[in-house]
Amino acid sequence: MLEKASLAASERKILRAIIDYEYKRGIKQPFWSFTEDNLDRIVEDFRLIKDFVTGSHNDSLDPLSKTFGKFFLSKADKEYYKTNTFKDDDERHEWLRAKVQPHIRPLWYFIVSLCRLLQEKENPLTARDAYWLGIVNEVMGSTLPCIRQVVENQPSTDSHSASEPASE
Repeated sequence: MLEKASLAASERKILRAIIDYEYKRGIKQPFWSFTEDNLDRIVEDFRLIKDFVTGSHNDSLDPLSKTFGKFFLSKADKEYYKTNTFKDDDERHEWLRAKVQPHIRPLWYFIVSLCRLLQEKENPLTARDAYWLGIVNEVMGSTLPCIRQVVENQPSTDSHSASEPASE
């Protein structure tokens, strides 16, 4: 975790960048100023960026990197990851984490934000929406694929064919 002084310095940089951005954007409009609405937007942006950078959801990034990291590597990095001999597993995971977390973090934050929004109030999701979000595995009466149907409809693996009766 960041020290309090370095955390405050980081937050100061973020806040300054947001204020500078809003100011540069706003001065193009006549009579623009730091009104209550504009200040609310600055605070909202600050909270969003701070949550993205330091939110507790970031604790999941290391396990996600270890489990799914290789799927986020470029072809050259995949080859390096496979063929390079790292000193130990910790060094291998650290290299992988450094390579993939910049790609995983925005996707993970999108998922976290979506889940937060879905928990805020009643959301009239259709069964198809829930399926595509991964909330449910099967939608009855639809043609959407499901794991249960795949398992139930696997070809028989025994040595007898389906048309021959088993001999006793």
